[in-house]
Amino acid sequence: MSFSLLHDPLASYSERRDFYRMVIDCEVRILLSDGTSGKGKVRNLSSNGIAFCCDLELVEGQFVDLSVQMMDERAQPLNANGEVIRACLENKDTSMPFEIACSIAVDYQ
Repeated sequence: MSFSLLHDPLASYSERRDFYRMVIDCEVRILLSDGTSGKGKVRNLSSNGIAFCCDLELVEGQFVDLSVQMMDERAQPLNANGEVIRACLENKDTSMPFEIACSIAVDYQ
């Protein structure tokens, strides 16, 4: 697994985050309440949020169940409940054209 910390020293105080974001390269599975499922690639992860690209068109305010599989196959997936806070169409990768940001609450079960 590769990761790095993101921090913008030039951001104004109001834009600074309480937690660092880790840039990671791993898969995420998305499950909607109607049973629809999708897959995606995580862009970054923090203690209270996640950004990923995926094959599902999601909308702001939508709730999703997420399962992030870390690169180490021995590690248990990170399961979280998320609320979409930003969703847009990103045309760079046609197999996963949607760019999503979610706030998350981790499920420790």
